Amino acid sequence: MKGILVLALLTLAPGPVLGQTVIVKCKDRKGAVIFQTPPCDPGQSAVDVKQYAPVRYDPHLAAQTRAAQREVDARRAGYGNRGQATYIPSDGRGPACEAAKANREVVLKSVGMRRNFDLLRSLDESVQKACR
Repeated sequence: MKGILVLALLTLAPGPVLGQTVIVKCKDRKGAVIFQTPPCDPGQSAVDVKQYAPVRYDPHLAAQTRAAQREVDARRAGYGNRGQATYIPSDGRGPACEAAKANREVVLKSVGMRRNFDLLRSLDESVQKACR
């Protein structure tokens, strides 16, 4: 009878259940963080304690994961080192936008640290108008 009572208490206890993993985050006197399964050693303070329940192995999910990983690996292998440049078509506003950005850089370089909010705002507005 005593064995049944102990077994019942183990199954109903809110603490760590059989099969669960407990991870303790400890911090030593120097501030180094250590993750471990046993309680913190003397001279360490417990920062956090987490309990993780085991996850059952699902062969169907594992097969899906392996298939997805093979597809990702195949795509990455296809990228290779082709040495091709990317062409970005221009809508005709490119030179005006680049000129406004260059003008902003020249003005900011000439002003240096004496810049103020109004100057920055006007320069950014001119770049924004040219780059729309």
